[in-house]
Amino acid sequence: MKPNTLSFFGMSHLGIVYSISIANKGFYVKCFDHSSDLISKISKRGFPIKEPQLDILAASNVSRLHYSDNLEDVIDCDLAFLSLDVKTDENGRVDLGEIIEYFEIIDSNLDLSIPLVILSQIPIGFCRRLSNTSRRKIFYQVETLVFGDAIRRALSPERVIVGLPDQNQARITPVYLSVLKSFDCPLIFMTYESAEICKMAINFLLASSITATNYLAEICELVGANWQEITPALQLDPRIGKNAYLKPGLGISGGNIERDIASLKSVNTLQHSSGNSFPEAIQKFSCWRKKWPTIQLRNFLLHHDSNSIKIGLWGLSYKQDTDSIKNSPSVEFLEELHESFEILAFDPEVRTLMTTHSLITLCADEMVLLESIDVLFILTPWDIFRKKLSAITNTFRGSLIVDPYSLIELDIEVPRSISYVALGKPRIN
Repeated sequence: MKPNTLSFFGMSHLGIVYSISIANKGFYVKCFDHSSDLISKISKRGFPIKEPQLDILAASNVSRLHYSDNLEDVIDCDLAFLSLDVKTDENGRVDLGEIIEYFEIIDSNLDLSIPLVILSQIPIGFCRRLSNTSRRKIFYQVETLVFGDAIRRALSPERVIVGLPDQNQARITPVYLSVLKSFDCPLIFMTYESAEICKMAINFLLASSITATNYLAEICELVGANWQEITPALQLDPRIGKNAYLKPGLGISGGNIERDIASLKSVNTLQHSSGNSFPEAIQKFSCWRKKWPTIQLRNFLLHHDSNSIKIGLWGLSYKQDTDSIKNSPSVEFLEELHESFEILAFDPEVRTLMTTHSLITLCADEMVLLESIDVLFILTPWDIFRKKLSAITNTFRGSLIVDPYSLIELDIEVPRSISYVALGKPRIN
């Protein structure tokens, strides 16, 4: 029997990952995007995103994947997906212009018998508004991909959440149901509004956990406690669990969680008793925690001549296993530095860097920095940066190591000539 044909509209990170993952389930997949340059690159597997196993998965499914910037090539299908990432500004506010444009293209050109699944990260009320303007069956599938782990999660989700116009599950068309069942995981159906809030609730609760961890880690720094000693005890509490976000970090980055906090904040107007204080508190503490590297540098400069300081930076992406620098703590740190600082930086994936700071040199590897810097900042927890202190002190000529994620193993006593600081730990020297 011929496999169903699925068309994906929008080849951003979301569209690329999901289309390839669905093709791997045995479906024939057509992919559309306005950008001819993007389609040309993707057709040759020149993907503009970095994800583990992406190239291998694409190569193994090349016979089931077709890319085009011609709408006529993709309108003949059994099921359509709107898979464009939603653009956000620096405050997490969404811009739905491109999403609406793609929806109008789909609704005007595809036969009305073809259902549409929205994968894009849309705000509360969006699906209902679209459904009220169209005679097409529209579903909202809650996307929970994680940068750097997107392929694994797309192939093997822990559950799939689907928003419907109402609670009548009979609305699920056979072709879409066959796609959902291919994931072999629990399927959870709910109304549009519940699904939209569910997506934001996931990120909001993650943000709450991140914020609580960062707050408590800061308390540890102030009183001389060690957060890493506390973490195992918390993970053994079943109400918290071993998979909880208990690693201190430099605020919330990447754009997705910030977007959902901003969206919930906009819904919870002053007419509600709780006001906006909770999401505002998360936003403010995230901004404060991102200033932690700058605070460490300011403390260091109280005793050193800033005109002669060279800064080394390990890590530019907002997290490991991605080349995305959106809201990256490293980039925010760079933007706050005075132009007089000379900066040497390395990241295993980031090859170009847009910043207002002009005195930045991107190096070929991380170790070459150590010979010529005074201060080392490790601002992305890449595994390549996990090193023994003894391996660093042989080369490092500076006097301060700022290691927020505790990547450096203190296998020797920290030399008195070096100060070492990490999140949630007492300062050494």
